[in-house]
Amino acid sequence: ATSLVFALLHLNIFEILKGSESAKTTLALQSTTGVWFSSLVVLSGGNLGIPIITHAAYDAATFYVTHIRVTQQYEYANKMASRATLSSPV
Repeated sequence: ATSLVFALLHLNIFEILKGSESAKTTLALQSTTGVWFSSLVVLSGGNLGIPIITHAAYDAATFYVTHIRVTQQYEYANKMASRATLSSPV
């Protein structure tokens, strides 16, 4: 039950209302993540600090990877735009 609450709190309400597939996928993935975090609470003897630290590390890693991917896409788009500008007839 707590895993489902965790997942629901991480969903975009507008995507849910639209009935999008991404909302269903996010619900499944976040439910799984919630199970892992709940398991950490149980395995640590009820210590909430362990899943909190794990969640923070997970978020930091996700933020970093997303930043790298977006930066690479931005650099690629700029490179393609400059090529198009150089090769376009004036």
